[in-house]
Amino acid sequence: MISKPYPAPQTIAPTTYQPKFLEPLPVGNATPISTFTSKTHVLELVQMDEIMIAQLLSRQPDFQRPIDWGRVAHYASLIENDQLIASPDLALSFTTDGYVLQGRHRLLAAERVLRKRGFGTVAFYVNWNGKIEHFPFLDLGKPRTGRDILAMSDVEHPAKVAAALNVVYSFDSMNANREWRSLHVDPSRIDEVLKASYKDLPLHVTGGSEIARRLGLRHAAIIAGLYITSRVDQAAAVAFAEPLVTGAGLTVGSPQLVFSDWSLRRKTTRVRLKNLLPVTAHQLRAYIVAYNASITGIKLSAQNFTGAARMPKPISAGKLESQAA
Repeated sequence: MISKPYPAPQTIAPTTYQPKFLEPLPVGNATPISTFTSKTHVLELVQMDEIMIAQLLSRQPDFQRPIDWGRVAHYASLIENDQLIASPDLALSFTTDGYVLQGRHRLLAAERVLRKRGFGTVAFYVNWNGKIEHFPFLDLGKPRTGRDILAMSDVEHPAKVAAALNVVYSFDSMNANREWRSLHVDPSRIDEVLKASYKDLPLHVTGGSEIARRLGLRHAAIIAGLYITSRVDQAAAVAFAEPLVTGAGLTVGSPQLVFSDWSLRRKTTRVRLKNLLPVTAHQLRAYIVAYNASITGIKLSAQNFTGAARMPKPISAGKLESQAA
């Protein structure tokens, strides 16, 4: 239950608009970033303010209830005050409708906080029937009803994100249970990514253990548009992410970086990036190679990924290429 009363919600009048199959979703004055189509879906990355988001949400039959802006303000306060995990107000049903209906207020709250922290562009995913997702709440492994963006190939989705960011990914196929099998960054493109200006990328930086939990992983991080995951324990995963953040020229506390545990499980400990390590592009490639090895079954110990003294030793370019292959 919600623990405090809210001001009367402001009503956003729903519309009767129903997008046709594979019709790009009109988003008013929103600025399109990229649009992709697959056999069954249209995915559009746009930047919008919260009124546009509310209007999109209200277009859907199951979103006819008005946005409660008091609740949005309350959630925004929780996020800003570092109480995102601790608050029982953010408890969430994992049913499809419950996930989406309760998530819209948090989505708006997160968008509000991120903009306050200096993000000029926040990416949202708008699918063919008007549903939107914000990256911290993406749930790549969750079964969904209807022809929804998350019903498309889970391998296909990050590839589209990569295309929007001009970052190359390579993938293995999924197994019969539609579980995530592997996602790894092409090491040959790391230099290019590091040279790119972060402000030119449409995604903010965040981490999400809920994403990771749904993928069967311990932690997930989105680093300057690179979606990095690790099957090793949480401490190792965070340590693994640190040089990626540093290598992208980011620091904790800067407006370009928000790295938090967006887990929807209240008992999950918030993960923080501490003591970011300086890293060269060469070392960053070594981490990528080590990560690729980890998802193919090679167990990595936390000791090997904790602290500057235990960073991976530099490896030759030839050995790097052979390992990457």
